[in-house]
Amino acid sequence: MCSPHGMIEMRMPLQLRSLFLGGIVSLLGTGMVVAAPIIELTAQGKTYQGLNIAHNSLECWIAAQDGSYQRVELSRVSSFRKTGSEFRSLSATALAGAIKKSVGKSYEVQTQGRFVICAPRGQAAGYAELAGRVEKSFSGYFSRRGWPLKHADFPLVILVLATEEEFQNVCQSSGTAVGPYLRGFYHPLTNRVTLYDLRDSVSESSAGFSGRAKSEKLTSIGDSTRQVFVHETIHQLAFNAGLHDRLGDNPRWVVEGLATLLEAGALDSTNRADTSGRINVERLRQFQDYRANRRKGTISDFILQAESLYENSPLDFYAEAWAFTFYLAEHRRPDYVRLLKRIASRDKSNGPYSPEEQLKDLQQVFGKDLRWLETQYLRAIDKL
Repeated sequence: MCSPHGMIEMRMPLQLRSLFLGGIVSLLGTGMVVAAPIIELTAQGKTYQGLNIAHNSLECWIAAQDGSYQRVELSRVSSFRKTGSEFRSLSATALAGAIKKSVGKSYEVQTQGRFVICAPRGQAAGYAELAGRVEKSFSGYFSRRGWPLKHADFPLVILVLATEEEFQNVCQSSGTAVGPYLRGFYHPLTNRVTLYDLRDSVSESSAGFSGRAKSEKLTSIGDSTRQVFVHETIHQLAFNAGLHDRLGDNPRWVVEGLATLLEAGALDSTNRADTSGRINVERLRQFQDYRANRRKGTISDFILQAESLYENSPLDFYAEAWAFTFYLAEHRRPDYVRLLKRIASRDKSNGPYSPEEQLKDLQQVFGKDLRWLETQYLRAIDKL
């Protein structure tokens, strides 16, 4: 989806091409570092400028100032150079100004820290406040557990569309498949969250957001819309904090497990010491139903068949992703951290991250006896 369009294969003798590509790779250097230079590649008459995020002998990933990534095939490059200028990402204010010029009068744009929120007119302030609360909760969760996270290198754009039709148009243009349960998504390459206003109501019980002072701005956001917003914003924060790799092949159960783990208390200001305050009740109930009526395999089967379960029974997939992640985070926290770091640091040049490799990595961290892990996991969930 981010590959340049209309490129043609360069006609170059094999020996010269090897020298040419070797020169590019040498010029590109070691990737993202502090005070890195802007590189410029030209392919098929189109010029790409930005920060070298990653490269090998075949391709280069370049970050634009707004944080979006573009892939350039090195075999199609006709010229390359370092511009001599230092790369700097756009500020949230600067990006907000650029977005304002590209949206119609029915939308408004507001910033909140590193967030840039674009929403229907009159609603941006509420979503901006919501994003700020989610970020505070997200950062607090990891800081209280002694796990410092890196700050986002780029502005975090969240686009809240007014209608489902507009949302589906964005899905189509970004290559995102529209399923029956899709209400919003985070795109690692554009680094943006996109969702739409579900036009649902706000329940009285959730209007105060788990004990926090009520906010008129927040209580104007419907329950379901708020849930989608929180879930996708957690994805965005996780991918920008180094928990997941934006270019890596991240296991879906890991990505969704973390988001469902954190979404339960994302708007709760209390630091509950008891486990009950961190339970995602909706996911727990779904898992209990799934386990009693449909779950046939073990955690090994879940890892190996996660994509199939996601495609065929997404609610069951999310439920088990939450349940297993909750167990790991609550009862095996150091090992869970090791697993996340192991996955995030995986060498992307090794190709797709197969379910078998994922299972092997799980065993490297938690031991080969996954049946014992399964027993402990289910016992812990039963006690909830």
